Amino acid sequence: MIFQDLQLSLAYRYGETAIPTKPTTNRKYWLNRGQEYCAQKLNLTTSATVTVTSGEGTLPTDFIYPETVLSSDNVELMKVAADEFSRWEGLVYAVTGNAKDGYTIKTKDDGDYTVHYKFKPTDMTSNDDECIIPDGEAVAAYAYAMLRKSETDPLGDAETNLKECDMRIDNMIGDRKMNDKELKMTFLQ
Repeated sequence: MIFQDLQLSLAYRYGETAIPTKPTTNRKYWLNRGQEYCAQKLNLTTSATVTVTSGEGTLPTDFIYPETVLSSDNVELMKVAADEFSRWEGLVYAVTGNAKDGYTIKTKDDGDYTVHYKFKPTDMTSNDDECIIPDGEAVAAYAYAMLRKSETDPLGDAETNLKECDMRIDNMIGDRKMNDKELKMTFLQ
């Protein structure tokens, strides 16, 4: 679903027949926060190759939290607390930094590492930007719920839309579990 479709879905939830021509900055903001909320609930991850020199490497700007870190030999490193990193030897790593200034990974050995991590989705700004959530209606439901809460929810439908968002996320998780199951085959003779 593209950003324009999300804006239209949100307009429909307000009983409108088209995207309003007046500024919709607040609506766009909440659609992007909805995409983040859904990505977090779905535990979406991505990966990047990070080059470590002198024991440190810069993590991508969309980095939130590490899932796994693999050496160039495909060996998984163990995460340790940043303040205890100096006490450890071998295949360990620590993450330092913050969301504002960026994150850094520390390892004992220099080289290239594959970092699998939870990420902050890029904000959609253009009407043609693609929403990364498979069911975009979950994003629209979240945005509508948050907007209604800010309007003191005169119709009482914020909670209903938030529940719809969570139900759609649960369905996406169920679909993923069903589709990711190992296939078992028995050959008949």
